[in-house]
Amino acid sequence: GPVLGVCLGSQLLAAALGAEVVPGPCKELGLAPVEILDPTDPLLGSLAPSATVLHWHGDIFGLPPGATRLARSALTEIQAFRAGTAWGLLFHAEADEDLLERWLTEPAMADEAREVLGPDAAA
Repeated sequence: GPVLGVCLGSQLLAAALGAEVVPGPCKELGLAPVEILDPTDPLLGSLAPSATVLHWHGDIFGLPPGATRLARSALTEIQAFRAGTAWGLLFHAEADEDLLERWLTEPAMADEAREVLGPDAAA
């Protein structure tokens, strides 16, 4: 059946499919838009032409051989891809306010948010 990898899962999926996973030039963290590149995609098409989503990653990946690029952001050219019945999403489309609040109560994640976004990161 279909496979969906989100964030680390997308990085593992990309690597398993032959793409290189590397540290990005900077951490991408916070709410920001992604541009959906294939409005006909059965998973992401409903978000077209763009959607504001949660980003929380430092590593990025190349497009796996034979995969289709589905989304990009201002900082990251490959935010999502599809390879057959497998999707990799670097961004967190599943995140809602409750999940974000839980992440920000975890000390290491709160520290990372303040490091990247400044002292008002929670706002």
